[in-house]
Amino acid sequence: MSIRRILVAVLLAIAALTVIWYSVGRRWTERYVESMTGDWVSFQIPANSPTLNAVSVSHEGSAIAICNKGTDRVSDLLVRLNDVYVAKFGALQPHDCKTIPITEFRTFTWKKIPAAAGMQLKKLEVLGTISQRAYLRLDVPPQAGERR
Repeated sequence: MSIRRILVAVLLAIAALTVIWYSVGRRWTERYVESMTGDWVSFQIPANSPTLNAVSVSHEGSAIAICNKGTDRVSDLLVRLNDVYVAKFGALQPHDCKTIPITEFRTFTWKKIPAAAGMQLKKLEVLGTISQRAYLRLDVPPQAGERR
């Protein structure tokens, strides 16, 4: 085998690998990086979404309690605090309640920074699905000893 044939084979292999990289590998890598650094949850309020009346939410010290007062299962529950922190509650069966500590709420970004335990709660929003996506917003009054 001559050196010329080896060089041609190496150049053809490099060209083939370059084509494969640009057609498949680059897209896969970009998707992977985006999935690792993008928002881990989306809190999009649908236009003209109905009010989520079946759900009651309360702020109990350093935790948020959410209850399903209705007769239908509420799924895909997301709770957002002060437009910054979010937590997934999953699903609530009829007449069921769940409590989650405020420190379990995370930012939307890939860093998922936790909420501070003593955070002042000003706004609480809930998205959930019964037959369609529904929304509930609560402006939380200050608790005793809190100033705004």
